[in-house]
Amino acid sequence: MTAVMKNRCLQMSLRFLFGIGEDKMKIGFIGLGNMAKAMIGGMLQKELVDRCDIIGSARTRETMENVRDFYGIGIRDSNTAVAEEAKILILAVKPQFF
Repeated sequence: MTAVMKNRCLQMSLRFLFGIGEDKMKIGFIGLGNMAKAMIGGMLQKELVDRCDIIGSARTRETMENVRDFYGIGIRDSNTAVAEEAKILILAVKPQFF
């Protein structure tokens, strides 16, 4: 299977399971550290979602702004705001912070 075919299969699976790409839903990240950045980078690199469909929050304003500036995603001031707006919520925090 070629890389293009794999990418297409991923896109179709995400559309089927979560509606990604059809109704422009939001994917929210609580925590924007290394784990979240790896997932965000992978989704954007594979063109599975648009930058405008990803939002996130972090403990510090500096972290949120750095991730926003690097990836072009939306940021919110609180975890609650991310949870309320996102259709899919990813908890990308270490267990001791959860």
